[in-house]
Amino acid sequence: GELSMTVSIGVAALGPGQATWPELMQRADAALYLAKSQGRDRCVLAPPTPAPDAPELAQPAMLKPGGLA
Repeated sequence: GELSMTVSIGVAALGPGQATWPELMQRADAALYLAKSQGRDRCVLAPPTPAPDAPELAQPAMLKPGGLA
């Protein structure tokens, strides 16, 4: 028979002076579960870790087939 698969992806980036490895993995994991909660074939990009004096970002970016939502 035919095999069908879907994928949910959580992505987080680590920049200089930003999160530690465990924090990075936690942010990627949170993005993954957000992608899973929003349906199949999703990729969620976690917002970058803000610098201590930077304002916090609102929502993570949502990637859908065909580009940014």
